[in-house]
Amino acid sequence: MKKRMTAVAVAVVIAISGGLLYTAKNISDQPKQQASSAQMPIPQVPVAEVITQELNPTAEYTGYLSAPQSVEIKSRVGGVINSVSVPEGSYVRKGQVLFKIDPAPFQVALKTAQARLKAAEVQYSQAVLDFNRANKLVESGAVSNKVYDDALATKNNRQAQVQEAQAAVSAAKLDLSYTNITAPISGRIDRVLVTSGNLIAGGNTGNATALTTIVSVNPLYVYFDLDEKTFLNLKGQNKGYTDLMVDGAPLPHQPDTIIRWLIDRLRS
Repeated sequence: MKKRMTAVAVAVVIAISGGLLYTAKNISDQPKQQASSAQMPIPQVPVAEVITQELNPTAEYTGYLSAPQSVEIKSRVGGVINSVSVPEGSYVRKGQVLFKIDPAPFQVALKTAQARLKAAEVQYSQAVLDFNRANKLVESGAVSNKVYDDALATKNNRQAQVQEAQAAVSAAKLDLSYTNITAPISGRIDRVLVTSGNLIAGGNTGNATALTTIVSVNPLYVYFDLDEKTFLNLKGQNKGYTDLMVDGAPLPHQPDTIIRWLIDRLRS
């Protein structure tokens, strides 16, 4: 019993000694930690003065240009291209000549139609004389009514032939005028698809040869996608966009220079 109590006392002494040592160690470390904390620099926090000013919110979107008018140029008559009057990318005005077709076949056709018209007019003049003569004779009873009727029918027939020949002359003149292919609208020429010396098909069918395309440049539409939230915020506020920027630089707003500016950018 005495030995057991002695062992317990020794254990208590050891535990107390360990506690004292641990406490003493912690107390000795505190000055070091305080000294280390004292050496850390004070952090610098940037500050700014609060001011009040008016802000104009802006938004940037990627879009593309589109012309409201685009016309594919085709010839109304077929033939051989004699000359191309405008280079690609150039600006043309309505009525300006773009291509010229060899007019020789159409000039021959016009002369033929004019000759047929003269022949029809001569025949009509003779038919009028015959009718007037038959009209006088039938009144005196010298000829029968059948002779009169035949003369009247011949006169009317010759008159119709004259009108038909006149229409043929007008058609030949129109075809001859179509040998000068002109711009139907003012705008800028796209790629020229044919060169001088080529035989092209004409007419109003789908077989006609495409020559080039003209796009209008005044005005131009800019299409871009706008998210619904921004659209609803702008709706009813009568706000618009006044600056047209491309690659960080303002795009010229003169209608005549926009497409030319884009073409120069693409070529460079």
